[in-house]
This record gives sequence, C-alpha cells and structure tokens, in this order.
Amino acid sequence: MNINQKSILVLFVLSVGVIKAQHIEYSGDPDASFITARDIAFAGNRSVARDTLLLILTKYPDYADVRNLLAKTYSWDGKYEEARKQFNIITSKGPSNKEVWIAAIKNEVYAENYATALGLANKALQYVVDNTEILILKEQATNAIIALQVVAKNSVKEEAVIEEIKIPKNIVAINTSADVFDIVFDPMFYASLS
Repeated sequence: MNINQKSILVLFVLSVGVIKAQHIEYSGDPDASFITARDIAFAGNRSVARDTLLLILTKYPDYADVRNLLAKTYSWDGKYEEARKQFNIITSKGPSNKEVWIAAIKNEVYAENYATALGLANKALQYVVDNTEILILKEQATNAIIALQVVAKNSVKEEAVIEEIKIPKNIVAINTSADVFDIVFDPMFYASLS
C-alpha cells in the first residue's frame, strides 16, 4: 500500500466514525437525565446541560419540561432567537403551559423586544386566564414601551429623560391586535382592556 492508499483508507474510516456519531439516539431514563441536566444548568454549566437536553429530545421531542429548560438556558446565555424557537415549539403544541408562557415573555423582555413581550402576554392570557405573574409582565412590557416612546419623542435629552421618567402605577390601556395567516387559518382579532 502506498501513501495515497493509506490516506484514503484513514479518511474513509474517520468519515464512517463521524457519520455514526451524528446518529446517536438517547437511551436511558429521561426524567433522571432531565434532573441531572437541570442541576448542571443551575450550577452554571449550561452548555453541558444543553447537550444532555438535546440528546433527550432526540427520542422524546414532545417532553415540554426538557425543551423549556433548553430554551431557558439559551435565554440565560443571551441566545434569545434560539430560545424563542424552542418556546414557540412548546406553546404551539401545549398552549396552556403557564411556566412556558412566563419564560417566553421574560425572554423577550431580556432581549428588549417589549412589543413582542406584550403580544405574548396578551396571547398567554387567552390560555392562562388572569394569571398574576403574566399580568405583571404585561404591565412591565407596556411601561417599557411607554418609556421608549417618551425617549423617542425627546431624543435630544435622551439620557436626562430616562432618569426622570416616572411611570405611573395606575394606567388604563386599550390594546388591539390582529394576526393574519396566509394559508389555513382565518384572521384572528384581539382586544384587551387593562
């Protein structure tokens, strides 16, 4: 065997090993692995926890607690888009999960997407009626939007205005929104008074 044949053989063996490694499927107790991953994530090693959570999801893709923790770890690391994708998967399959809605709204607040946070809060309140924590998050998003609008109007004194803004504790707000779908669903119209 010459050097070229040996190189090709080594390359072939390595590529077969890489292909097999990509098709690893989870085998074990998903609940025990979830608890271990949760402890690892709370200890601060979120990337290792994510690896475990993603492995569990290869066999149990509808395990909402696993996907929720995965999304939260993305959010904690500032990967808001990745977190949003995971939260959307959960809320589309089980829209009555209060913990997921709260985490999804907080993700948007952390990302400073206050309008999206407000929209999520309104949508969450359709499935989880009169939840105090969601109502508080909705008020925070509303207040942040109001503060940003004040700052935008007074952009010359932006820094001074931010320090001086006192958001009132009692606010009456009327919100309306519409979701328009292009294929299957009819348009959805929402209105809320708070």
